[in-house]
Amino acid sequence: MSVSLWAEAMKPEQFIEKNIQEIINIVVTHKEESTKEIRRKKIKDLFLHCFDLPRLAGMTLGGNEWKSLTDDEKVIFTEKYAEFVLSFYIGKIESYNNNKIELGETELKSNGKRAVVETKVEIEGAVAKISYSMLFEEDWKIYDVEVEGVRLSTTYRAQFQNILKLSQFKGLIEEIDKLIAKQLKA
Repeated sequence: MSVSLWAEAMKPEQFIEKNIQEIINIVVTHKEESTKEIRRKKIKDLFLHCFDLPRLAGMTLGGNEWKSLTDDEKVIFTEKYAEFVLSFYIGKIESYNNNKIELGETELKSNGKRAVVETKVEIEGAVAKISYSMLFEEDWKIYDVEVEGVRLSTTYRAQFQNILKLSQFKGLIEEIDKLIAKQLKA
């Protein structure tokens, strides 16, 4: 990357703040049930834009298991995992009701190419600490999220690895489909 592009790049905390504000705007603007599909599509589009999903998917599955997949399987797993993550968080995002959100410290790593941005979010009267791990390539992308010490990338790793060993790739995708259906009913 050229020095001028790097200098013009948004700081990681600005990226997080901008996208949190965009999510809030989407939820507030499309809060009616009649605009639910529009709201969910806009949230999904923003999610796909903000996250480095192949990196998150690979970290979630684990190095050896990820490497054992074909390129096509990696694409399928990444898409299914993204759908699962979004199905899990969409209800929480849509329940936003003027919750307090506060940006915390930003820790830069790897000569400024990686960052961890801390936030605090009020959820049902309690404050949750959320950390966004980010990587800068052409733009900032989130590659992992930690909520109160629990990383998104490691939460399902053992379960997914076990399913992959016992039921192969097809069984893993079927299980993720079941998890998505369960989340969407909740």
